[in-house]
Amino acid sequence: MSHIRHPVPNRETVEEEADRLDRELGELLQELRVLLPGTTVLFGFFLASIFSTRFNSTTDAERILFVFAFLMTAAATVLLTAPGVRHRMRFREFDKEALVKSANRVMLGGATLLAVAIAAVTTLVVEHISDWPEGIAAGAAVLLMELWFWFGWAMMRDLQESRTASRQIPAASSRRDSPREDRSLVESRVAGGERVRGP
Repeated sequence: MSHIRHPVPNRETVEEEADRLDRELGELLQELRVLLPGTTVLFGFFLASIFSTRFNSTTDAERILFVFAFLMTAAATVLLTAPGVRHRMRFREFDKEALVKSANRVMLGGATLLAVAIAAVTTLVVEHISDWPEGIAAGAAVLLMELWFWFGWAMMRDLQESRTASRQIPAASSRRDSPREDRSLVESRVAGGERVRGP
C-alpha cells in the first residue's frame, strides 16, 4: 500500500504569510486606536449630559434623539472593541487570518454606527442652541462629510482603478490583434497579384 506524501510547505512562504498577517493586524489596531478615543469621548458626553440638571428641560423629541444617538454610540463601542477581545479569546489558536478578515468587517460596521451617532449628536446640539431646521441641516452636513471622507473617497479610488484597468485591457488586445490584421492584409495583397516589399 503506497503512502501519499503531502507537500511540505515552503518555510519562506509561511514566514512571508505570517509577516503579512502581523502587518495587517498591526495596521488594524492602529486604526482602531484612532476611532476608539472619539467613541469614548462621545459616550462620556452622554453620561455627563443625562445627569445634568438641564436635562430635565429637554423636549420629548430631543430625548428620543438623545436615546437614539446614545444607542448608536454604545453599539459602535461594542463593535470597535470586539477585535481586541476576540484576539485575546483566540490567543495562540493560530486563527489570525480569520481574525483580520472578520475584524475588518466589524470595524467598518462600527465606523458606520459612529458616523450616525456623530450626526445625531450634531443635530441635537445645534437644535438645542438654535432650532430644528438648523439642527437637521448641521447633522445632515456632518453625515455627508463622514460618508464621503470615510467611505466615498475610498470607493471612488476603487472605481477609478477599475476604469483604468478596463481601458488597458482593450488596448492590450488590440496590440495583440494588430500582427494578425497585418498578416491577413499582406496575404490578400499577394493573392491579388500585388508585389509586397519588405520593411
